[in-house]
Amino acid sequence: MRVITRLFGVCCWLGGIAVWALPTAAWAAAHALVVTNNHSLSPDRPDLHYADDDGVKYAQLFSEVLPNAKVTLLTQLDAESRMLFPEWVGRAQSPTFANVFIEAARVAEAARREHVLGELTTVYLVFAGHGDLDHGQGYLELADRRLTSQALDRELLPLFAGLPVHLVLDSCNSYFMLNPRGPSKRRWAVSTRPESVLDHHKNVGALISTSAEAVTYEWSELQSGIFSYELRSGLRGAADLDGNGQVSYVELAAFVETANRNVPNDLYRPKVYARAPEEGRGDVFVSYDFQHGRRLKLSGATAQRLTLRDAHGVRLLDLHRGAAGILTLWLPTSGTLELFERQRDPQGRPVMVVYSMPATEQPGEWALDGLLSVPPALAQRGESPVFESLFATPFEAAAIASYQARHRDAAQVDDFGIGRRDVVRLRQHLQVATAMERDERVRTGVMGAALAAVAGYELLDLTREKSFSASSANDQILAGLSVFVGATGVVMAVTTQVPVAELYDDYESMDDSQERQRAVNVLATERRFAALAEQQGRWRQATAVGLIVGGAAMVAVQTVSGPVEDAFARNYLRGMLGVGIAGLGIYSLVSLRQPTERVFELYAGEAVNTDSSAAGSVAAINTKQDSAFTWRPLWGLTTGGVTVGVGGRF
Repeated sequence: MRVITRLFGVCCWLGGIAVWALPTAAWAAAHALVVTNNHSLSPDRPDLHYADDDGVKYAQLFSEVLPNAKVTLLTQLDAESRMLFPEWVGRAQSPTFANVFIEAARVAEAARREHVLGELTTVYLVFAGHGDLDHGQGYLELADRRLTSQALDRELLPLFAGLPVHLVLDSCNSYFMLNPRGPSKRRWAVSTRPESVLDHHKNVGALISTSAEAVTYEWSELQSGIFSYELRSGLRGAADLDGNGQVSYVELAAFVETANRNVPNDLYRPKVYARAPEEGRGDVFVSYDFQHGRRLKLSGATAQRLTLRDAHGVRLLDLHRGAAGILTLWLPTSGTLELFERQRDPQGRPVMVVYSMPATEQPGEWALDGLLSVPPALAQRGESPVFESLFATPFEAAAIASYQARHRDAAQVDDFGIGRRDVVRLRQHLQVATAMERDERVRTGVMGAALAAVAGYELLDLTREKSFSASSANDQILAGLSVFVGATGVVMAVTTQVPVAELYDDYESMDDSQERQRAVNVLATERRFAALAEQQGRWRQATAVGLIVGGAAMVAVQTVSGPVEDAFARNYLRGMLGVGIAGLGIYSLVSLRQPTERVFELYAGEAVNTDSSAAGSVAAINTKQDSAFTWRPLWGLTTGGVTVGVGGRF
């Protein structure tokens, strides 16, 4: 009996190892919540045409690629989409705020039950539609209200705590759904990487369509948003470059980037942002089951550019396979399909070869040469001149290496979240700092000349005194202080260099035609701006300490030596001069800021008023909004002398 028990235990142990060793895709469960919306809540923003189509196509994709997927679709199908996708008319629900959270809670509960039973359940959340930025918060427009980045962070994603979640966002300004700017409407103060919603949810990875204030586009030829179409093409296997049956975040991002590489206008190129979950199953976005569905295997020694359409002519997939690549595509599980291959005839003219795949629901693998084809025909007209370059570059192993090389330093330099507004904002602040610094140089020069004159006169008057003795310690100190103050004044008077002007000129000369280059320029200039402000702060503090020490020493010397009977008034004035110099040093140390310092404080978000306009910047710099009383010293030249005073406001 004991032997039988041990054998049973060993068999169970071996069975456990066998189950553990099975491919994940063969027994994993998946839930997909797809939310798309054509309509805008703002009367100033036109409705979209194909967000509802994207919703259905995502739902079909997950149903076909993942055999165990349970798909929930929230969208409002327009009349054209209801004709194209009649099977989804009764299944789609309205994309309202309440429905999103009701269905999300239901999906999370079902996934958690499966997780408890030992299934490796994955959740896919897809949102497509209008998006924008309001008071620093990114948002997506649903049928009745906005889904903000705050609601995503604090209400929606916590429902899926402990579950692997893959988030897809396809909307304008979608980057700020994950990386809100904060109330000042700018990205987080000088930082290599802003805090992300994903930092709060380590189980969530994301693929989003835009960086910074970017716009996403639809194309009627695709009947889809461009980013969503490219992403679905990659998820059908076109991005599985190594043929391991898994598509990773890196492969998807590189696939989308390669597909857009030849679009000449940077404005129209989707800027995919990919970040895998920090907890879970690594970089894998989707795994395939090779025992399921219709598959098409592509191989051969020549590159291929293919388009897949269904029986209604709906475009489902595009790819450009490299000459050495082998791809397996996951196709719709039923219906007639047509593959269009772009070739060139002997005269070099573009022609199209059409392959037909008959309707069948039987799983299996096909090869291109096993499909029926029609003779090549000249390519038809109608491609948009803006987007005709999509998929022009073959997707090869070099594309993965190139993508990884460009984004290897993402932990140190996050080039997302820096848009044209940030470029303009930095330029305005540098411009203001340059103008103010030049004005300040004039005032500083006048003040330095005055200090040098006063110190020179004091030194000359001191040496003429009958009581002056070159060997007296007190007289030596007084003479040395006069020389110090005079030298400081001379330096202030003759210094004309404006370092921030050089920084501004360098920034203006930088090439900002490409988005990544703009980001690199802004980050590099920010660092120089910060270093310059810090340098000026240290110089101001050192000068202030010197003035305090010098003024205090002057007062102390006069106090110790006591007044001379025939020169009491003169000694009294020297003591008052020492007090004034020390007071100027204290003011400089505590309240005074050089223009570059003040402008950078405003730029970095430390000032209350963060108006990005030049006029607003000057107003915010020149008045402290956090104090009921402000004051500053006043000085200037008048007929016959120099005026010194204090000005303030209540």
